Amino acid sequence: MRELPIAVVLLAAATVAAPATAQDYLGIHLDTMLEHNLRQHQQQHADDGPDAKQPASRSSTISPAAEARARAEGARIMEQHRRELEPRYRMRVERDGKAEADAWLARESRRLGIETGRQMRAKYLGQ
Repeated sequence: MRELPIAVVLLAAATVAAPATAQDYLGIHLDTMLEHNLRQHQQQHADDGPDAKQPASRSSTISPAAEARARAEGARIMEQHRRELEPRYRMRVERDGKAEADAWLARESRRLGIETGRQMRAKYLGQ
């Protein structure tokens, strides 16, 4: 009678492991979405912002060193966004369901990727 049925042991293990697995997935998913959106935006050179009609005052090229600095700073900014989005994503999963939360995350990470890409391009272009 002291031995627990295997089903109870498996259920307890799954209950303990599920939140950690979900958090790992969320972190990886957020990182992937933000990185993808930032890269996509940088590659497309989206010029649909408020400064789009102003001529560039600096060269349109970026040196390898400046690109490395821009990528490092962009990665720090994206990590900050990831930490801010995690609790909001979990709340939306509980409230609206995973599909709606994923759609929201895709929209939000695209917006943040575009914004970060513009900031990095404006700061490091011509260096």
